Amino acid sequence: MGVTMTRKRRTALSESDQWILHIAGVIAAVRRNATDELSVTAAPFPTPGTMLSTAPYALDEWTTAGNGRYTHVTAKTLTGIGVAAIGNSVRKQRAVAGATPQWRETITGQAWVTDKAVWWQNRHGHFQWPWASYTSMALLAPGVLEIHGTSTKGPITSRYRTRLAELILVIWAAHQHPQHPQATNLGWAPLHLREAVAAITDV
Repeated sequence: MGVTMTRKRRTALSESDQWILHIAGVIAAVRRNATDELSVTAAPFPTPGTMLSTAPYALDEWTTAGNGRYTHVTAKTLTGIGVAAIGNSVRKQRAVAGATPQWRETITGQAWVTDKAVWWQNRHGHFQWPWASYTSMALLAPGVLEIHGTSTKGPITSRYRTRLAELILVIWAAHQHPQHPQATNLGWAPLHLREAVAAITDV
């Protein structure tokens, strides 16, 4: 009698999926008070607390790229006038677009997440943001986190694109907003990974 064997097709995990599972492992370690098991590269500056993970980030801010001004070129010949008119039109369109507020990338760097704060390191230095400095957070998409907070200059709203977006949200919520809808019931994890994440985090 022959035996029929079925083989489940294994889908290769994307880099994004691998990061989600990494984050699940970090969250599990935090909940078990076993962060000493984590293998994390130390930051090149002192970071009080326990280092949880690190990854690059890009910061987007609601801003303009110009003031709407452009150089208007004039010409005397018919050919020159035509070329100048086209050039002026292009420069005007670019100037208007640059003067229109929108989310624009303003800086990139390295994020360092500890149990006490998140550090943003970039070409200007490294900046500590304790969890209490943030008033609200929301995942807009995998790896995209919108943050509202209070700085020395007043209220701020920023968007960070980083593989640590989900981790930052979950750790912040544990400290500041345990009932956050995206932090409870694995709302931060993609649907196709929730079963695996639940197994790792024991949710």
